[in-house]
Amino acid sequence: PALTDYFDIIRSAQALYTPFTSGVDEGTGEAVSQGDAAQKSDEVRRSFRIVTPEKSVPVDGKGVEIVVFSNSFDANPPQPGQPTNEAIDVGNGDLPGIAGNGNPNGYDKPVRVIKEYPYTFGQLSDEGRAMLQIAHDIAPGADLAFRTGVLSPRDFELGIRDFIGTTNKVLIDDITFTGVSAFGGTNIGMAIQEVLPGGNYYFTSAGNFSNAAYQDVFREAQNADLPAFLPDAGTVAHAFDGVDDIYQRFSVKAGETYFIVLYYAEDFASEDNQLGATNDLDIWVVDDQQRLLVGNNFYNQARDALEYITFKALADGEANFLITSGSGNPGPLPFRYIIYVKNNLDVLEYFDGAPTITGHAMTPEVLAIGAVDFRKADNPQAQPFSSFAGVLPDGSVPSVALSSYDGVNTNVLTIGQNEVGGIPVDGDPFKNFFGTSASVVHVASAFALMESALPSWYGPGNPVDVLQLFKDNAVKVGNEAQLGDGVMDALAAFKNIAAQTGFISGFNIAFTSPEGSVVSADEFELTINGDYFP
Repeated sequence: PALTDYFDIIRSAQALYTPFTSGVDEGTGEAVSQGDAAQKSDEVRRSFRIVTPEKSVPVDGKGVEIVVFSNSFDANPPQPGQPTNEAIDVGNGDLPGIAGNGNPNGYDKPVRVIKEYPYTFGQLSDEGRAMLQIAHDIAPGADLAFRTGVLSPRDFELGIRDFIGTTNKVLIDDITFTGVSAFGGTNIGMAIQEVLPGGNYYFTSAGNFSNAAYQDVFREAQNADLPAFLPDAGTVAHAFDGVDDIYQRFSVKAGETYFIVLYYAEDFASEDNQLGATNDLDIWVVDDQQRLLVGNNFYNQARDALEYITFKALADGEANFLITSGSGNPGPLPFRYIIYVKNNLDVLEYFDGAPTITGHAMTPEVLAIGAVDFRKADNPQAQPFSSFAGVLPDGSVPSVALSSYDGVNTNVLTIGQNEVGGIPVDGDPFKNFFGTSASVVHVASAFALMESALPSWYGPGNPVDVLQLFKDNAVKVGNEAQLGDGVMDALAAFKNIAAQTGFISGFNIAFTSPEGSVVSADEFELTINGDYFP
């Protein structure tokens, strides 16, 4: 709080809440992502080739760098007397590199670690390493890089800006900062826009917040009986029914913790804006006797247009949300709250769910990716937690671009799960990596495969709109707000623009004349065995 005394040099000071990454608690290596086969990128590597006068090689991502921004890469300490986690992954073939015994498949260029998570306290997930294992499964010839993105929004922005002016990059993140704008642009989004002109792509996980959100425009309640704890002068309340009901009822479960953020469509001082918010919206938890239960609100004018609210339920029960403006009637001001940690919180009235995509994922050029369980690849449907896009109350329309698979195998022991309800997920010893953190890498790595092939097939005047190609050939299922233009089918996209190369596995010879026939003298039938014949 003392920082706010230095108003001449500090515009805004607030707590930095830990950002969310989108994991929910590969044949190259020991653990191979089942999503590779589900989206048919494995068949792309087997059946499409880059042919030059000198050689013919598989399409494998060579010439493209895949860059992952997440929490950490190899920040968890190894077991006593054991090599680093990365070295173990390299030896197993789950990552490229030459540490220890080296990658057994000949991919010897190690992951380029640009900036690791610098701290050692707590239990880190090393989600970035799991994401890169998936990338290596799908595009094993691609160069791989990692940079932590969770230290602060500014540090994340600077990490992205390092790629301005580069080419042939597929950049991926699975990060949601709750303290940046949920309306309009962000500094992170602007940095991404500056990176893309080099022919790069930027993907982000859509998030794991389902449609756990409420949105509206502020409507002052008429003749409302405001609680006594509110300041008298200038305070008005939002009418959830559009007339006079200032309370929105919800229920909670004992022992659960909840985290909710209220955003409204005004400027953020922390986004280098010299003005900040002009209004002061607040969110409160109130009981049926109008007593304050939770209310840790800031004075927002000239600062950021958001409020955090976090609490733990001491018993099963019900209470009410109350949203007020401490600066008088702001008019039809668009706002939304997102329940980032829901834990059995049920909003019981005036609630149909709303978009939960926020921050830089709303940037039009950013490709947000939804999730489908790989076990349902034959009949794809959205994971229920996969975040929703849609129309916001200010008229903007964030979208999901495409979707792919999650719940897949990786060799990172600190994320994922072996069992759900005591039942093995897929019957193998590897933990399964759920969440849009996993699905986003599948889509991005398929793009890397395509980008590695196009220069050979089309030359410098490449006419292929890669995004539209994948969208046109995606499996059209589910709600577009969750799954975008469909679930990735990499094989269908490649077959749309190129011919597969036949693979001959062997021959069978059957003579049509009596026993003792001689090849070249007597008739015989030759059967050619293999795959992908025209």
